Amino acid sequence: MPIKGFRLISIVANGVGGLEAGAIDLIYAVMLHEFEQDFYSVMVNQIGVGTDPDEIILKGPGNSIHINLRYPAPDDFETRTVAEKNLYRLNLIHTALYKIADYDKKLDKEKLDAIKSKILQKNFLFQFNLKKFIYPKNKNLVARLVVEPLMDRFIYYIVIELNSVQTHKINIYEGGTDLYYSSFFFQKGKWKNENHLIITGKENVVETHILLNENKAELVNLTPYEKPPIFEMMKAKSVKSKEESDKAYHDWVDSLPPSVASIVTQEFNLPRQKNNES
Repeated sequence: MPIKGFRLISIVANGVGGLEAGAIDLIYAVMLHEFEQDFYSVMVNQIGVGTDPDEIILKGPGNSIHINLRYPAPDDFETRTVAEKNLYRLNLIHTALYKIADYDKKLDKEKLDAIKSKILQKNFLFQFNLKKFIYPKNKNLVARLVVEPLMDRFIYYIVIELNSVQTHKINIYEGGTDLYYSSFFFQKGKWKNENHLIITGKENVVETHILLNENKAELVNLTPYEKPPIFEMMKAKSVKSKEESDKAYHDWVDSLPPSVASIVTQEFNLPRQKNNES
């Protein structure tokens, strides 16, 4: 998968940045690459009307470009529907990219229009290939790691293809709205046989077993905890309770060396009470 980065942020009240913008960030990163408009890593910063900082476009460092864009923020943005939020973010980004196109002439406005049209045509619903795992004894048997970016979560699937025909699609994870953690759990794939694929990651915390005969995924916990802490932490908030989230965090902190744990939590910086203190 590409890709030069794309990021939408905001410094205004009721702005469009934050975790919910992760889906449109990924969609635009891929679309700019697909339409050969990925000259830059782009950061779009929504700023307030009539306030500091100034509206400006800055190039660099490297192949990055940053735009501060004055764009009105509706007071009720946070309570709007998913469809309304998606359309608002799309129009803001399209406006910003048009300004960048005017600034240095690299971006093609017709292609930017085509990107916007495609996103609308697909109703913001995309699935992107991240990795593929080919069965060594039959090159026509392929497993693909696919991500579907949604506003509240990224859904990961394993899609199985035989002779380029899809035979299985198995949901394996619903995580936060970013790709940075995906390699923690889904970096490598090893076929045990033609019906059994084992996926592992950089963090040696969980194995995902894809069982084609049963059309399902099974998780093998490699940690001493009831559930693998970081795997649980990175799940989308919409698929776990606060209690589950808190437990995953405390288990994760417990798993760290004390010197590292002291950096990520105040708990380890507090004086220990003596046993006879109430």
